[in-house]
Amino acid sequence: MCSATKENIKTVRLIILSISVFFSAYAFGDSKSTFVTLNFGDDISLAVPSNWKYQDVELSKHINIAADATIRLAGIAQTNIANDVLIAASAYTAHKTSSATLRLSVRPEGQISQAQMKSLTSSSHEDIQKILEPVSKETEKILNSIEGIKAVKKTRAELAYNKNLYCILVEFEISSFDGEKLQQTYVCPIGNKTVKLSTSYRKSERVIFKPVIEYIWLSLLAHE
Repeated sequence: MCSATKENIKTVRLIILSISVFFSAYAFGDSKSTFVTLNFGDDISLAVPSNWKYQDVELSKHINIAADATIRLAGIAQTNIANDVLIAASAYTAHKTSSATLRLSVRPEGQISQAQMKSLTSSSHEDIQKILEPVSKETEKILNSIEGIKAVKKTRAELAYNKNLYCILVEFEISSFDGEKLQQTYVCPIGNKTVKLSTSYRKSERVIFKPVIEYIWLSLLAHE
């Protein structure tokens, strides 16, 4: 592996380990969701289900009204984007706690471009796993520290591409007091910032929520 690639790997590792992992307790809707595309300034956009419960009450009202529209979130300047969490939501079914969750955040820090992320895809599987191992361990450590979680098992650690962004994906199976869930964290370095999409869904409701979560991930778009 060339020295340039080694330097990229080192930088990616340092950036990812500096980012805290969010395990959201908010809720989403069902597989029949219609989606609304949210544009955060001119930099980031994401399609979200219109029938999920959102942390921001006012935003939730607008999303429910404009089910098939593209909402432009005016007034979210760079300084506000730096406040970390852009949107958080959850879906509830027959359970008392959420069946699926979504959280999108951004950090105004980063040194890795998407071009550099793309170059990592030419690395061997073994080299990629070496990059992701410390990320996985740090994520697992944080998840295990959350009250109510009984066990954490890594199911995936890989470079992911949704035709818009190259990201690092780490997925865990989590056993807690309210059942088993699959939790995904997508970390996307984009030049001078890092975008992170955290999602989860109840394992017993995989048929309902997996397609929704995948649609959300595939819709994520961000510019350097």
